[in-house]
Amino acid sequence: MTIDRNEPAAQDENVSLKPSESSLELIKVDPYGLKAATAINDLLTTPLTVLPRAVGDEVRPLTIGIRFEMERCMKPNISTSTLLSALRRYVRSSVYLIAASQPGAYHHDGNGTPIEPIDQMDRLRAWQMFTNGQQQRQERSRQQRQAGRCRNEGGC
Repeated sequence: MTIDRNEPAAQDENVSLKPSESSLELIKVDPYGLKAATAINDLLTTPLTVLPRAVGDEVRPLTIGIRFEMERCMKPNISTSTLLSALRRYVRSSVYLIAASQPGAYHHDGNGTPIEPIDQMDRLRAWQMFTNGQQQRQERSRQQRQAGRCRNEGGC
């Protein structure tokens, strides 16, 4: 299940969103996820190989506590809060949440080595965060269309 947020199917309000029940599927990074991953590596003296480097690279869920590995590799002028903000943006991206919700998905260390399976509750939590984000985007889009109609018609 590769979902590109820019594809019409991913934006269609009628698309049924449910977690995959099949085996693990390769999830590829989109431009937004890549920008978030690149922002993390830009803060580190040694880039993490687990993070995607080009659109279409595989998204691999990170191991719990990887922030401590990242903190040891931070550039000297970077604050921990800046790093954590970049990390939050990446792990909340749609492609990351989809990757983390896949059956059979694993947490990976900074080198990309699978460490442990993602437990079912964490997979379900990731899926719920993804679907909540989709619903919020759809609602904002609906409100923007409504506001545009109101402006074009001289007020609502």
